[in-house]
Amino acid sequence: DDRKDAYEQLYTGIVERKSEFFIYAQDDADCGPELNALVCDHPEFFWIDGNASIYGYEGPGAKKITLEFNIDADAIDSVQSVIDAATQEYISMLPENASSYEKVKIAYDYVIRKADYMINAPQAQNIQSVFLYGQSVCAGYTRSFQYLLSKVGIDSSYIAGTVEHNGALESHAWSMVNIDGTNYMVDVTWGDPNYGGADVEGKMPDILYNYLCLTTEDMERATHIPDPTFTCPVCESRDYNYYLLNGYYHEYCDREEIRAALQTAVENGETSVHFKFSNFDEYAAAVSAIFDEGLLNEALQ
Repeated sequence: DDRKDAYEQLYTGIVERKSEFFIYAQDDADCGPELNALVCDHPEFFWIDGNASIYGYEGPGAKKITLEFNIDADAIDSVQSVIDAATQEYISMLPENASSYEKVKIAYDYVIRKADYMINAPQAQNIQSVFLYGQSVCAGYTRSFQYLLSKVGIDSSYIAGTVEHNGALESHAWSMVNIDGTNYMVDVTWGDPNYGGADVEGKMPDILYNYLCLTTEDMERATHIPDPTFTCPVCESRDYNYYLLNGYYHEYCDREEIRAALQTAVENGETSVHFKFSNFDEYAAAVSAIFDEGLLNEALQ
């Protein structure tokens, strides 16, 4: 209860755009974690990244909070107007009576198309990076996704932790979304083929759906480990897994199923075909069948 009270007082000061204010807290140690939690929960506070100085005597009492703003306070309204325009652009893309899943998928698409992954992106830790500059890192991708969903009534949580990338552990951020009462994991950053700065234009689709609406098990397999600070419910449903939802999932490498999917794509003039398999052995068998055993050529003929 003490920490919730400190959180609420911090919220009040930040929503009023104060750079300095006092709160009452039981201890200095309660202020830092609550500020970090608040920044994770509220991507709309784009003018702060969670950096602050906290002054006060040890124990219960008044604590002076001095926040570091990342832009001039006079510029907040003009930046907000640009963010509002981007939000309206996203909302305009939603079909009439859009389902919760459609809101999530279109937000996923919008952020990935809006931004390029760039280590040195300006304002990379907040939503300005995506909506103003079109460049970001995982924090900016994740907060922008969270921000858009908050505008259409979808609960989304920011999760920080580590992943393996190029053989090393690195800090990362991703999302948990609630679709019609069920939680799913989402990694918008890894949905961008340009993640890591690779130039893949013309070689891959502009969006990867491998990281849309996954289970906890799926995310762990992809090496996503939340920081202990974050207590995440176990996500078990695959109802909105992109591949299952669209009929791209195959339990086994069935040559006739693969041939039919390839041939349908050719007949419809499609430039890509999606497949997802239940395990790596089935995947490897499918790759061999398509490229080494002639299934692709058969479909083209």
